[in-house]
Amino acid sequence: MDTIISYSLTDTIFQSYHETGNPKVATRKTKLTWDEAASRWKKIYKGRVWYGKRGVKKSDGTAYRQALADFERWRGGIDLQVVKPNTEQYEQAIGIREEMVQICLFEGETE
Repeated sequence: MDTIISYSLTDTIFQSYHETGNPKVATRKTKLTWDEAASRWKKIYKGRVWYGKRGVKKSDGTAYRQALADFERWRGGIDLQVVKPNTEQYEQAIGIREEMVQICLFEGETE
């Protein structure tokens, strides 16, 4: 007789079908993406890439939970960065005025 057991692992769902005591992983849904070449978890968020620690195993639930917690902390820092409206235009205007000051100082004008 097959029994289905589900383990909740912070947005990760493991479903194992037990037959004679041997579990088989049926599905696995995760927030993070596994980077096979580097043996680490990664995530793209708002155009930036977060990389977890190298050398962990994909099947290690503790390492996944730690990576997810690290990502959430990193994401909190990204969310705190405030994007000011018209930043590019302000910086451009400041650059023009700084050039004007340099020209005036070079030509000897004081006002």
